[in-house]
Amino acid sequence: NYTDSNAPTVFVEFETFKCSPRFPTTQERLQLGQELKAALKSSAPVKAEEYLQTINKHPLEKLESAERDLLWRAREDLISNPKALPPFLRSVPWSNQEAVAETYLLLSRWQRPPPIEALELLSAKFTDPEVR
Repeated sequence: NYTDSNAPTVFVEFETFKCSPRFPTTQERLQLGQELKAALKSSAPVKAEEYLQTINKHPLEKLESAERDLLWRAREDLISNPKALPPFLRSVPWSNQEAVAETYLLLSRWQRPPPIEALELLSAKFTDPEVR
């Protein structure tokens, strides 16, 4: 309780920098995605029958590492399939800024899922504001 004079208090001090850190704008991320697209493309094409089973998995089933890699490699082929969007987004390496930038670029081209399927994108698994 902050009104209690005996309440414990924690003070946190952050380093100061000459300039404020900032997150890139959506436009800057899209531009980065376009610049890095060639570097992130996979070398071997993926056959549709390889990823169809993964796309049709129940949303609560965990994607294995190999399945995530498969969907990431097939990302260009998947953009015409709205049902593939949620599984694809679960395969994105969100800690890799270049991959996130390319994902934003793909999202701008992805065929929109029907509203009932798009509800899944509001779950806690998809916290990125660009996805929501």
